[in-house]
Amino acid sequence: MGGWGSNPWPEDHEALGPADVRASAGPRASRGRLRRLGAGLATRLAAAGAPSGVTYWRTSHLGGHRFAATFFVLPEGTAWAYGDEDLVETVLRRKGEFADVADHYRGCCGLKGPQVQALELEVLRQVGWSLLDSPRTGSFDGSRAELSCGYDGETVTWSADVRPGRGVPAPDCPSPPASATKSQTEWAVSAISRA
Repeated sequence: MGGWGSNPWPEDHEALGPADVRASAGPRASRGRLRRLGAGLATRLAAAGAPSGVTYWRTSHLGGHRFAATFFVLPEGTAWAYGDEDLVETVLRRKGEFADVADHYRGCCGLKGPQVQALELEVLRQVGWSLLDSPRTGSFDGSRAELSCGYDGETVTWSADVRPGRGVPAPDCPSPPASATKSQTEWAVSAISRA
C-alpha cells in the first residue's frame, strides 16, 4: 500500500522550523513575537545539537503564523504548532501519550484536505503514535471522510462525518486576531467508525 507515511529513505528525522519570519511576512514581523518564537526555536535547537538520527533544517516559512512556532517532521510529513524544545523532543522521540500533544498537531501534509487531516487527528487520539509509522491515504466526499492505512498487519479504514465547525480569525501577519478580515474553518469530526 502506497501513501503518505511510508519511508523509502534511511531512518533519519528532520525537524524544520522557520528561520526568519520577516522574509515571508514583511518587515514589521521582525519586531514581534513571531520572529522570536520561530527563529528563537531554530536557534535554541541548533545550539542544543540534534539527537542521534535527527537533522534540523531551518526554513523561511511554514505558514500558520497564529500557530508559531511551527515545525515539520520528515519523512512522516507531520506539522506541529506552538513548538518549543520540549515539544520537539516529545514528538521526535514519541515520548508519552499522543493525547498529551494532540492539541499541537496540525496534520499530515500528504493527506487530501483538512477534513481528512481532522479525521486523522481523532484517530491518532484513539490509536496513538503508532499510526504515524503506517502509510496513510484518505478521501473526502460531501461530509464523509475516510482514512486508510496498514495497521496491525491489515488494511484498516476509519470513516467519520466531518463538517464545518467554528470559524477562527485568520489575521494578516503580524496583526492581532481582532483585525482579521478572513477566517479559517475548524472541522468537527463525529461518528467515527473503524472497518
